[in-house]
Amino acid sequence: MVRIAKARQIGSEETERHLRGALVRLGMDRDELLADMRETATDHQSLLRIIMREIDEAVLPRKMALLSDSGIEAMLVASNRRLIELRTNDTVQQKAEGGDTEPEAAARAYAQTIKKIGQQAVGTALQRMGRALNPSTSGKSCSAARLAEVSETLSPESRVHNFLKMIQPRAIGWIMHTNEGRDICREGPDAILLRLDKLEGITTANRRAKATLRRLDNAGPSCSAFALAPGLQVIVAGEGNDSLLAAISNQDRITTLEDWRNIFGEAALAETV
Repeated sequence: MVRIAKARQIGSEETERHLRGALVRLGMDRDELLADMRETATDHQSLLRIIMREIDEAVLPRKMALLSDSGIEAMLVASNRRLIELRTNDTVQQKAEGGDTEPEAAARAYAQTIKKIGQQAVGTALQRMGRALNPSTSGKSCSAARLAEVSETLSPESRVHNFLKMIQPRAIGWIMHTNEGRDICREGPDAILLRLDKLEGITTANRRAKATLRRLDNAGPSCSAFALAPGLQVIVAGEGNDSLLAAISNQDRITTLEDWRNIFGEAALAETV
């Protein structure tokens, strides 16, 4: 009963916030309304916040455009408080048919595109275009909250480093190599680090052997999980010149691999055992 009451309270607060915003717009004059319909971002973070607000307010299908001095950067459609379509000039992040429909995959694709637009097109503005006709309902979609969560993993730091930050509270010990191996960070009990050191030597030799056959083998992300000791698993992850070995408990294996999937997607887990 307490949970139900709390959920109703949260829902009531959100409804009140949306209603308050609608009433404010009703009281605007023409110039104020036109200015409100086109809001300019200063960077990709502010652009993300503007888009998230529009997603949260969109119940009926709403069409929007991202504009820069060069013209239209992207077209978006939001409906039922979810982003259901994002199209750019050079790529279509959302397709009406087929493809992965998981919210994490959709949020990751959308977040990467929004970040790219926000970084490349300074002063991007969001322009409301009115109601969207015949919006797609069978493709990728995500909520504003999911978009925000995934966007936090797209910082200037490497994606492997972001993965480490996500799993660090669960990691019993870890070793990370960055900057082509010149920077090494480690943390954990000596016994665990000793095991990881031995394993790191083996995995490094394997990567070099593969690279001799295929120069691009190390470019893509990869993640494997297997037994390290009774009750322990080791995560062997890497992308490009960054690599990570982390010891975790058996019960944390699924959660840890889900964290990897949220950043890199399903394909990066092809080598998981």
